[in-house]
Amino acid sequence: MNILHISSSIFGDNGKSSELAQHFLEQMSARHPDASVTVRDLAKDPVPHLDAETFQANITAADERSEAQQERAQLGDTLVEELMNTDVLVLSVPMYNFGIPSTLK
Repeated sequence: MNILHISSSIFGDNGKSSELAQHFLEQMSARHPDASVTVRDLAKDPVPHLDAETFQANITAADERSEAQQERAQLGDTLVEELMNTDVLVLSVPMYNFGIPSTLK
């Protein structure tokens, strides 16, 4: 079982959403010892905002991309692959000013 945990708290492990997610992950790992957990922390390693060049690279077929487009599309391809290979998705999302963090949008 592949578990993807996407965290977005600026408080890291000390945030309430992170604590709740950690509790859930501990319970899942206890019930499924063979589970593999991948953590994507958007507060520590945010995904860059989309620009025109990256958008164009993403809509170009992989075998038709230039070298520059390959580099621009690499992160997006990695993120999509992580999501597609996931059996369980865990989102730990705090609420700031009645909204979610911009890094998750």
